[in-house]
Amino acid sequence: MRNVALAAAKRINRAERAAWRDRQAARDLRMQQALPHDLLTGLPNRARLASWLSEVLSEPPRCKRLGICLIDLDRFKVVNASFGHDNGDQLLRDVARRLRDLADRAGYFLAHLGVDEFVVVVQETTNSDDMIKVADLVLRILREPFTINGHQFAVSASVGIVERAAAGVRPDELLRTADITLGWSKADPCGHPAVFDPDRYTKEVRQHELTADMPAALDRGEFTLAYQPVFRLATGASPRSRRWPAGTTQRMARSAQPSSFHWPSAPV
Repeated sequence: MRNVALAAAKRINRAERAAWRDRQAARDLRMQQALPHDLLTGLPNRARLASWLSEVLSEPPRCKRLGICLIDLDRFKVVNASFGHDNGDQLLRDVARRLRDLADRAGYFLAHLGVDEFVVVVQETTNSDDMIKVADLVLRILREPFTINGHQFAVSASVGIVERAAAGVRPDELLRTADITLGWSKADPCGHPAVFDPDRYTKEVRQHELTADMPAALDRGEFTLAYQPVFRLATGASPRSRRWPAGTTQRMARSAQPSSFHWPSAPV
């Protein structure tokens, strides 16, 4: 009985210690979110960036145009996994130091959004070419190897660029479009910086909506086979109109553009 009681007490102590650690971690996270600067790099954090953007973009905005470079360090998780979190943290501090030197010289706003993401905001831009030059400069200063505790680290990064008029822009909208554009840069095999393209964004949103609609449409039996003729056998002419079956949703009809069809190479 005594051994059983001791084992039960140890389990309770372990559970209490785990719960205490969870409470401490949650408290530290709340404290960091409440602070205007990142504890690791000393740079403005996401909350401070949102506050600053709200001030800049409030009506009337402080600038006519602005641009944003969202920077994500490539393969940073590999650094943590291979060399430890201490070396990873030091690498982030060194990256932040180089970016801060650039921002201080040029008058840019620099923030550390979390882990391996940084953002540079430039006011009074002319067009996207201004931000492409900033992105190229960022990549160039990061390309020089970092030496930490006898290890050399070559750093590359993906960059999403948004440049636009400041009037009527919400901070969350600006950051969301930058995040989408960053995804395009990550998907690029060559890793080139990506510039936000409204047409590409609209097309991807439409495809996402259509994809999200499909499972429910399949459950409801809404799929029908529609035949789109390529040639009229009698005349050889191509039909000019497309007729959709009754019940076809407007979204699906809009999404089924000619480019999405698989055309045969010759009439059959």
